[in-house]
Order: sequence, then structure tokens, then C-alpha cells
Amino acid sequence: MKNFGICLLSLILSLCMLTACGTADVDLQTVFDDINSQFGIEGITVIEDVAKLNRYYMIEEDTVEQFAAEFSAESSVYKEIVLVKAVDEASASEIATLLNNHYQSRLSEAKSYNPESVAMLENCSVEQNGVYVSLIIDENAADIKAVYDSYFE
Repeated sequence: MKNFGICLLSLILSLCMLTACGTADVDLQTVFDDINSQFGIEGITVIEDVAKLNRYYMIEEDTVEQFAAEFSAESSVYKEIVLVKAVDEASASEIATLLNNHYQSRLSEAKSYNPESVAMLENCSVEQNGVYVSLIIDENAADIKAVYDSYFE
């Protein structure tokens, strides 16, 4: 009976370790489409080519496994959603830094030229969840983030 208890405990601990090791494998295009349909986001530029992530955010192509992104081409409109799955955690940290630098630049720009947008921007953020990194800038950022986070539960 003692050996059975030890084996059962070992099995339970092994299963816990396997489920806690990483985040779910999430299709970012599915998340992106869900966000756009739920929040009626339209009229903004979709980034379809990973090379353009470098152009807009300085993210190197070889650090990205998958992504979905869009932004307003109008400089006075603060609306950006960038969802990235990096190739590894080191790349994810680098991407998070680059997106945070971009976010801080947008916030600084708003403080100088568009002060009525500052409060909204201050409620936005860059977040990293394992190899996944997100930048969500939108008046509905908290709700959009909740949808995004639901894919990792």
C-alpha cells in the first residue's frame, strides 16, 4: 500500500510539472481575429509581413515564430495591437523591450502633442507571457487584454 501511495504521488507530481512547464500553444491570428470582431476594430493598417515588424518596431525577423499586428497610420490616433510569439524566451524579452520602448515613445509623444490621450495610454501596456509578447494600445485595452489572456487559460 505504501508503494502504491508513493507511485500515485509521483504520478500526480509529474503531471503537475508537465502542465506547469509552458504556456499553451496559441494561434495569434485566431486571437487577433477574435479581438477585431468583438471590438469592431477597423480602418487601421494590418501588418501582414514579418519584415515590417522590423520597420515599425525594430523586431528582427529571426526572433519571431508567429505574429499578428495592426496600427493606426494616423499619428494622432493611438491604436495598436501587436501580438508576437518569439522563438524563445530570450527573444521574447528582447521583443518586449523593443515594444516597451515604442510604447514609451508614443506616451511621450502624447504628453507633448496630444495630452487628452495620455490617460488612455497610461492604461495600456506591454506584457510578456513566456514566449508570447503583446502591446495593446486602445481605449478598450483592458477588455482586449482580457480576451487575449483568455487564450492562455
